[in-house]
Amino acid sequence: ATKETLEGVTNPQGQFSFPALPIGSYTVSISLSGFKTFVANSVRLISGQPGSVNATLEVGNLTEKVEVKSGNELVQTQSAQVAATLSTDQLKEIPLPSRNALYAVALLPGVSTTGGPRGAVINGLANNTINVTIDGVSTGNVLQSTDGFFSMVTPRMDAVEEITVTGAVPGSGSGPGSVQVQFTTRSGSNQIEGSAYHYWRQPEFNSNYFFNKVNGLPKNEVIVHQYGVRQGGPLVIPGLYNGRGKAFYFFNFEHLYQPSSVTRTRTLLRPEAEQGIFGYIVTVGGEQQRRQLDLLAMAQANGQIATKDPLVASLLAQIRQSTTTTGNINDTNAGNTLQYVFQSESQINQYAPTGRLDFNLSDNHRLSGSYWWQRFESGPDLLNSADAIWPGLPNFGDSNSYRTTGSSTLRSTFGRNMVNELKGGFQWSPQDFYANVTADLFANQDGFGL
Repeated sequence: ATKETLEGVTNPQGQFSFPALPIGSYTVSISLSGFKTFVANSVRLISGQPGSVNATLEVGNLTEKVEVKSGNELVQTQSAQVAATLSTDQLKEIPLPSRNALYAVALLPGVSTTGGPRGAVINGLANNTINVTIDGVSTGNVLQSTDGFFSMVTPRMDAVEEITVTGAVPGSGSGPGSVQVQFTTRSGSNQIEGSAYHYWRQPEFNSNYFFNKVNGLPKNEVIVHQYGVRQGGPLVIPGLYNGRGKAFYFFNFEHLYQPSSVTRTRTLLRPEAEQGIFGYIVTVGGEQQRRQLDLLAMAQANGQIATKDPLVASLLAQIRQSTTTTGNINDTNAGNTLQYVFQSESQINQYAPTGRLDFNLSDNHRLSGSYWWQRFESGPDLLNSADAIWPGLPNFGDSNSYRTTGSSTLRSTFGRNMVNELKGGFQWSPQDFYANVTADLFANQDGFGL
């Protein structure tokens, strides 16, 4: 796709090697005077696995060609490692609502997701045996005991060229962990290519949730707008630089906008219980009767404090008022509490641009660099139940994070038996939980979180 050409000569036994080639599809041409030229088309190289082409030259003219359609061997014999690969052609056919390419790995054999996507395990091994990398830089989660199947920088479907999962005998170039999940950023080619998409979800498109009907609630206001665009091609600046065949760019941008709601169930006191009048059930003559007791009156008769705490009374009044604004109150028992069901609302924004540049400095030197920058905003944070316990009350927490990773690689070939790869990279992902929380949010609770 990049028109990059490499040449080599076999040894006396007819063996040849091109070490550390970029992933992609190649055409292999083998020629010798007095023999027909052998051409293998569509030789696909994938991450972390050697490719192999075996050729038998037939006697004939050099101008004659014997063309074959090459494919990956069912059993690769160059190394003992056990690996599986998902290419970009496969990824674009996988219907993942989250568009998180890591979750595509769950479709491979040996991956179990009984504990949810982030707690998935591979080949039954513990979470802390999984090492997730993007272009060789580790992006896995520090909470590996529970969230090992998680990447701080979310690999987006359209920005990934390939995913390789190595479950046994990983190579010496792999990082820590017995299971390697390796992502490769998509790169450009000599042909300008791109795509655009928009995924749209709206309550009007869906039926109501069963338990919402039971509780007399409307549909959850889940609205999703997820759109993006990608483009790759040769790096050309008219009148200044023509990078066809030697310099390439790739750019991907994705935005997720999701205002949504989740059903919450709370327990609150009955109105009479708020006034100190509590009820209980007794059985008289085989029949159940509800009786009431005025605790405040009893306290006063015993010479104890007989007035309600003003702070608690104020909070109870605020809670009672909040339940009149939305939701439904269900009287499910004869006790002193009621069940209150409502829909808590939130808004999510995620921005995810990705870029990559590749330069063929010469036949033996290739310089590549990629950068992922992501911004996640969630307010309030429904995932961690940081929304207000009661609708309209000020006590809630937002969650914001920047997630970035970058890498640069200079791959140099020094003869047939030596290759050097110089790689540098970083991963920086500060997570800001509840930065919006200040003392002002708890003024109605005298500065305390009750």
